[in-house]
Amino acid sequence: MKNFIFITLMILPLVSWGQSILIRSAGTSEASFKEFLLKHPQSLEFMVYQTSRVQNNSDQETRLFKLGDSFLQNPSMTLNQIKSLQTEAPLTLLSLRFIRDLSWKALIREIPTQERREWLYLYCKSRTLLKEGPELFACPTEIASLSALKKKYPVIEKVLVESFTWELHENSEVVISKQTPYQWTLLSNAHHPISFFGTYEQLLNQQLVFENLVEGSCDGFSLRNLDFELTARGLFYFSDSCTRRAPPSPEKSSWMSDKKTWMYVAGAVLAGGLLYSMKDKTLVIDTNPLK
Repeated sequence: MKNFIFITLMILPLVSWGQSILIRSAGTSEASFKEFLLKHPQSLEFMVYQTSRVQNNSDQETRLFKLGDSFLQNPSMTLNQIKSLQTEAPLTLLSLRFIRDLSWKALIREIPTQERREWLYLYCKSRTLLKEGPELFACPTEIASLSALKKKYPVIEKVLVESFTWELHENSEVVISKQTPYQWTLLSNAHHPISFFGTYEQLLNQQLVFENLVEGSCDGFSLRNLDFELTARGLFYFSDSCTRRAPPSPEKSSWMSDKKTWMYVAGAVLAGGLLYSMKDKTLVIDTNPLK
């Protein structure tokens, strides 16, 4: 007896934005927000979302790895390209390891004094953060007091030095290479991140202004320069009894409608092609494979 098996193909489902990104209103306390997060682990804390974006940069890593090919032919050009690249975004873990190893190879060669100094800065910058393996070259260090940053900017809740995360408390500090520029990222669950490339001393001398992610209250609010993903996935916290989604704008609704239409058409085409390829074929599903 033949069994007709109806196969429902869920091809190209609607876009899933993943977890909600929980964003705190600047008027609410950090403590109540943290307690709310513990009760709702399905939500993603805004700072965790931003940290993940910093720590995952495959484009940066690919560009760096390609420089390994040109290093033997032209180490000076490679050095300049790395110096330029480090100003664009925080260095990931893989990028820091690559720079450490490449700068070590440069430092054991005969190179001009100025270049040696530049390569040593790169080596010490990565080696001091990584703290992996022996210290092959002497690296003068200094203590960066993150609690001093917190005192100057009370709104910040977490600091990233390149892609390394540091929580803030009364005695927070990090050992860094002396007078070496780093990418600093200052994070808060209620404010737009601020990035700065420079030495610790230069960072302390800045007068930074933090912009709220959301303005207003539970009864009425507006978003401040949020990109499409944050607007779509954002869940805005005003109190334990009030969280809000952003209302879709006409432009976004139209975009999503067009996107859904395209996806349904593409899904129908793929489903049709798959069904056509199965024409005149018998599909058997064994419900008891273990005999």
